[in-house]
Amino acid sequence: MRLAMAQLLSHAASLDELPLDGVEPMLSALSLPLPRREDTVVEGFTHTEALANAPAQDRGMFVVPKVL
Repeated sequence: MRLAMAQLLSHAASLDELPLDGVEPMLSALSLPLPRREDTVVEGFTHTEALANAPAQDRGMFVVPKVL
Protein backbone atom coordinates (compact mmCIF):
# COMPACT_ATOMS: atom_id res chain seq x y z
CA MET A 1 0.00 0.00 0.00
CA ARG A 2 2.88 2.38 0.74
CA LEU A 3 4.30 1.76 -2.72
CA ALA A 4 0.96 2.54 -4.35
CA MET A 5 0.63 5.75 -2.32
CA ALA A 6 4.20 6.78 -3.21
CA GLN A 7 3.48 6.19 -6.90
CA LEU A 8 0.28 8.21 -6.68
CA LEU A 9 2.03 11.13 -4.99
CA SER A 10 4.89 10.95 -7.48
CA HIS A 11 2.43 11.14 -10.36
CA ALA A 12 0.61 14.06 -8.74
CA ALA A 13 3.94 15.88 -8.31
CA SER A 14 4.78 15.32 -11.98
CA LEU A 15 1.64 17.27 -12.92
CA ASP A 16 3.30 20.40 -11.52
CA GLU A 17 5.80 20.22 -14.41
CA LEU A 18 3.14 20.61 -17.12
CA PRO A 19 3.13 23.96 -18.97
CA LEU A 20 -0.29 25.27 -17.90
CA ASP A 21 0.28 29.02 -18.18
CA GLY A 22 -2.82 30.61 -19.68
CA VAL A 23 -4.98 27.51 -19.26
CA GLU A 24 -8.28 28.46 -17.64
CA PRO A 25 -9.68 26.25 -14.87
CA MET A 26 -12.63 24.08 -15.88
CA LEU A 27 -15.69 22.78 -14.06
CA SER A 28 -16.40 20.13 -16.68
CA ALA A 29 -14.78 18.52 -19.72
CA LEU A 30 -17.80 19.64 -21.75
CA SER A 31 -18.19 23.29 -22.62
CA LEU A 32 -21.94 23.32 -22.09
CA PRO A 33 -23.60 26.06 -20.06
CA LEU A 34 -24.68 25.01 -16.60
CA PRO A 35 -28.44 25.11 -16.10
CA ARG A 36 -29.52 27.75 -13.63
CA ARG A 37 -32.73 28.17 -11.72
CA GLU A 38 -34.08 30.59 -9.20
CA ASP A 39 -33.75 29.73 -5.53
CA THR A 40 -37.29 29.43 -4.29
CA VAL A 41 -38.59 28.34 -0.92
CA VAL A 42 -40.82 25.29 -1.22
CA GLU A 43 -42.67 23.22 1.34
CA GLY A 44 -40.52 20.31 2.50
CA PHE A 45 -41.26 17.01 4.19
CA THR A 46 -42.52 16.86 7.72
CA HIS A 47 -40.46 14.85 10.20
CA THR A 48 -42.95 11.99 10.00
CA GLU A 49 -42.99 12.02 6.18
CA ALA A 50 -39.19 11.98 6.00
CA LEU A 51 -39.00 8.90 8.24
CA ALA A 52 -41.98 7.12 6.66
CA ASN A 53 -39.92 5.02 4.19
CA ALA A 54 -36.76 4.73 6.28
CA PRO A 55 -35.58 1.11 6.43
CA ALA A 56 -34.60 1.64 10.07
CA GLN A 57 -35.24 4.37 12.61
CA ASP A 58 -34.74 4.84 16.31
CA ARG A 59 -36.15 7.59 18.53
CA GLY A 60 -37.20 9.64 15.52
CA MET A 61 -33.86 9.45 13.69
CA PHE A 62 -32.55 7.50 10.69
CA VAL A 63 -30.44 4.46 11.59
CA VAL A 64 -27.50 4.00 9.23
CA PRO A 65 -24.53 1.60 9.25
CA LYS A 66 -21.38 2.74 11.03
CA VAL A 67 -18.78 4.08 8.61
CA LEU A 68 -15.75 4.16 10.85
